[in-house]
Amino acid sequence: MDARTTISSPLEPLAAAALLGTSRRPPAWPQIPGTLGELLNQLDPADPEARLLRTAGVLDLALEAGQQPAPAGPTFPEAPPEELPVVFSPALQVALGQILAGNQTEILIEYLDLLAARRHRVPDTYLPFLLGASTQQPALRRAIGRLPGQRHRWLASLNPDWQRVLTESADSSGQPLPESLLETGTLAERIAVLRQVRRTNPDRARDLLAPLLPKEAARERQELLSTVTEAPHPSDEPFLESILSDKARGVRRLAAAALSRLPQSAFALRMQARLAPLVAVRKRLLRSPTLEFTPPAEFDPSWSRDAIEEKPPAGEGPRAAWLRQLVELTPLAWWQSHTGLAPDALLQAVGPSEWNLPLVLGLANAATHQRDPAWATALVELASRPELTFDRAELAAIAGPACVEAWILRIAQNDIAGALEHAARIDSWSVPLASTLLRGLRAACKTEPDYRILAVLPTVALRLPVSLLASAAADWGELPEQPYYRVPLDSFLTRLQLRKAIHEES
Repeated sequence: MDARTTISSPLEPLAAAALLGTSRRPPAWPQIPGTLGELLNQLDPADPEARLLRTAGVLDLALEAGQQPAPAGPTFPEAPPEELPVVFSPALQVALGQILAGNQTEILIEYLDLLAARRHRVPDTYLPFLLGASTQQPALRRAIGRLPGQRHRWLASLNPDWQRVLTESADSSGQPLPESLLETGTLAERIAVLRQVRRTNPDRARDLLAPLLPKEAARERQELLSTVTEAPHPSDEPFLESILSDKARGVRRLAAAALSRLPQSAFALRMQARLAPLVAVRKRLLRSPTLEFTPPAEFDPSWSRDAIEEKPPAGEGPRAAWLRQLVELTPLAWWQSHTGLAPDALLQAVGPSEWNLPLVLGLANAATHQRDPAWATALVELASRPELTFDRAELAAIAGPACVEAWILRIAQNDIAGALEHAARIDSWSVPLASTLLRGLRAACKTEPDYRILAVLPTVALRLPVSLLASAAADWGELPEQPYYRVPLDSFLTRLQLRKAIHEES
């Protein structure tokens, strides 16, 4: 026998009780299966000393006879019953095998969300694999957490490595999380608890957050603070004002942006008072008005308290940087009350000036963090200029689906690769938009290679509406002669077939 091999004796659990006495250390009775175990279970439990000696004697005799009684295996609580149906055809089994083997996590999540919507459940044999794969993939954990039924939760509770499914997914599944996780949980768990409380009691969530922040590093403070700043309430104002003195610039900016979403806050009123002397509307007879503004001539030290940085970033002058920051931290509603101009009219009134760039960039940043659909729409529809580098895709998402699609279709007229890049960032495509982009993709794959199309193909396969999957996968004939596209298109078609299978067979 290898010297490193050790065999545990069934007498070992009794040793400590024998040495210390059964009154100080109650015996851990060995659980032995079979006839021998049945014999030991007949010993009188009312006399632990006698039972210990007799148990040890029986086991010693068994060992002398050459029998090594194997302890009973661990016992687990019985799996809860499930009434939800399992729909699992042979074709779906093949598709799911390919999804799992090919690490197609996005399609796997789509499959799980489809089961949740249809009130079906995953076959039990797949649950261990899903839970194991989810340990490193938060999006998959959240998808598992959205599943109906209880068996996956029961199984996750038996393995410490899988229990994060119960906590990180609770925010999406509606399962309550204990507030004790604020002290003992991971960052994701604490954020989930705060969001859970915030939904029903915003003030309590803020009060729970306040003592956590001083203990955390800057990045963690910023992520925890987002549970309040993503939807600030007027009652949050004193708390957010206190955060303006935080040492981390990102944390200060997050609090300032949240305060700018509260038009009656002291912060918002300070910003409006600073910007008002710099902006004027010049009305002209029978002509459209023009907007005139003068950037700050010098930096006011009091601005630092409100998260305005004196030193400009590389490539931007000081006065332009100060103006941009003042604009982006002022409530957007102020502009119409101060100038009398709606967002689209105001943007048209910005005359030619060296200062119009920081003004428009500031307005774009304000529309982004204030989530203002009217301003977002006006900025997306503003004529594109190379120097206007704000994120139109994010603004279009704020403006709404109609604005998003109209903007992407305009891009597709001259740049299908660029349109596909922007569309890939949108979760849902309408059939008309998808049909236009698919036609453009087919045409583009017959021309000179474009690295942007190569990079976006995997995502395009995930965004196409279900009703177009069959037609999108058909009529390619021979794959394009361009070897540049051959392998990516093969992968693209595989994804379409897998998505088609999970929707048809589930």
